[in-house]
Amino acid sequence: MTPTRHNVVVEGTVLAPGVPSDRQNRRLIKGLGGDRMRLVYCALACLTLSGLAFSAQARNATENERYLCRWGSTIAGGAQASKLSGVTRYGARQKLQARKFAKQWMRPMALRITEQTYDSESRLKPDAVSKVYYEGCIQHEVARR
Repeated sequence: MTPTRHNVVVEGTVLAPGVPSDRQNRRLIKGLGGDRMRLVYCALACLTLSGLAFSAQARNATENERYLCRWGSTIAGGAQASKLSGVTRYGARQKLQARKFAKQWMRPMALRITEQTYDSESRLKPDAVSKVYYEGCIQHEVARR
């Protein structure tokens, strides 16, 4: 028998006579049935989601993210020290405005961190504020991706 559009010939034998070759795989999948297929899809979805969850948890912060968080924690600690020593919000802002920063994004970010520190009612020591800021920042950076 010669190959036709609806028959597949392998070494002289016809595989699934009368069935187009592109439909052979569909028949195999249909043979699993609705409930079995649902089970296969659920298993694949569970494996995919668990793989994504483990990969997200295993990710560490990059060196740039750690640098950003360390820098922000020193700003937050300094702002808390100023707040506890009685420096006004305006005075703290003026100190930051006079300070030189290595990158242009640092000044506005330092001002926002200082504003947030002054807005909080926290009376924690500056070291504790720095530690809390750093841990929260790292957690945020890791979760962001």
